[in-house]
Amino acid sequence: NYYFPGMDALPPIPFELLAKRDKKSTELFSTRLRRKGHAVISLPKKVTQTVISTHAMLREYFDKESYKDKMKYSLDRSKYRYGFWPSPDMGKEVFQVRPSEKNALWPSFKFRSQTEVLFEELHQVGEVCLMALGSFLHDIKEETSDWEKYWGSLCKGCSPSDFPLASTLLDCFHYYDSKPLTKSCDAHIDYSLLTLVPTASGLPGLQVFDWSASRFVDVEAQSKDASTCVVMTGESMGWITEGWISSSIHRVVLENATDKKSCNPQRRISTPFLLFSNPKKILCAAHERKYLESSKLKTSEELVSEKILQLESVTFGKSLHELIKARRKSLKCGPLYSGDTAVAYA
Repeated sequence: NYYFPGMDALPPIPFELLAKRDKKSTELFSTRLRRKGHAVISLPKKVTQTVISTHAMLREYFDKESYKDKMKYSLDRSKYRYGFWPSPDMGKEVFQVRPSEKNALWPSFKFRSQTEVLFEELHQVGEVCLMALGSFLHDIKEETSDWEKYWGSLCKGCSPSDFPLASTLLDCFHYYDSKPLTKSCDAHIDYSLLTLVPTASGLPGLQVFDWSASRFVDVEAQSKDASTCVVMTGESMGWITEGWISSSIHRVVLENATDKKSCNPQRRISTPFLLFSNPKKILCAAHERKYLESSKLKTSEELVSEKILQLESVTFGKSLHELIKARRKSLKCGPLYSGDTAVAYA
């Protein structure tokens, strides 16, 4: 398992300094993402309060809503990335939120308004993180291009999408029963640019693979409140940085979760936010070719010949949407996460 309980405490990087693009802070943030697979940042007080109130609302929803009522908001997971999804054999359930989705169903006005606020606030935090990373990469590469315009436009307009499998979303997870790793949330990577995970309420359990130490480390065990957020990189980030930053391998390990009917507060409410690029943003053909070939499925030329992709007009949304579908078909696995198991990529 390559896991050692306890980790070297990494003091959170102040969000305010990242927003100001303080050089030391952006360097620390970027190098931690590259070497440790994650970075911990502090959240603004306003966002912290939103996290706390949203987690309380979600706990109430998951506890009081009947299974039959929850299933009213369940949709075909192979086509959509929003709504309720039960997984009793994994000891968890999730409600996926994408506010801009016209066909989305909502349990209540309170549920919608609360999750939409958290979605927008985490989106803003994610944009600051993107710009901090872009600023650092611009400095070390000494590029003369308009990096600020490029990085600033990466996730603009990313909510409305014709590619439902590859768009920004908020996952509202409820873990209520501990399961073996392969039955709960095994090691995997996301397809996103960045994944932001505010400190969960209830049991800590998020572990990230630390590249520098070659082992999984706890990244929530020492967090005492909701004022911190774990930032991880997805496959899209490795794509646009040409491998300078690798995708974060992460998993959730719960040891003391109990049945959801027991009223035991030691369960887990988690709201990971997956920030994708604007799905209509044109992607460089060279990056596209390198990425497709690394997926060990088909080369870009083969996909073009099958009229799946056209390199002269490749977009993030089209590429990710087709790759996700192809990987799921190849691996014969359901749409469990934004990414599939890391083992499957080996």
